[in-house]
Amino acid sequence: MAVAALGYGITTRAGRDTKDDNSPAACGAAELRADKGIPVQYRRLIVDSAHDCLRPEAGPALVAAMLKAESDFDANLADPAKDEYGIARWTPSILRWWIRADGEQAQETPRPPLPPRSPSRPWPATAASSNRA
Repeated sequence: MAVAALGYGITTRAGRDTKDDNSPAACGAAELRADKGIPVQYRRLIVDSAHDCLRPEAGPALVAAMLKAESDFDANLADPAKDEYGIARWTPSILRWWIRADGEQAQETPRPPLPPRSPSRPWPATAASSNRA
């Protein structure tokens, strides 16, 4: 995945947008290559999600590469056989742990698991992997 991320990015996390152009297409211009097919409607979400992440290694290029590998940026993806849905191919059983900021299991799992317009927040502060039943 690191090689794929290198292909999508052009600078380090510290290189925020430097252009005055605040359009969605220019968002992330300092960190995401424009020639890699990242849909304009997801550029700001990818950049913001990466910058909000507590792990600095999860930069915009890595988030974009993951979404490309998981779904080819298809927000409407549905694979009921694997119980995976949306742009990040979340499974409801995993999403149940990740939708609460405190890392506690949610009572219900939303369906579809992610709104088509929003990629997931990578690696929340309290990972639920150690809390799974």
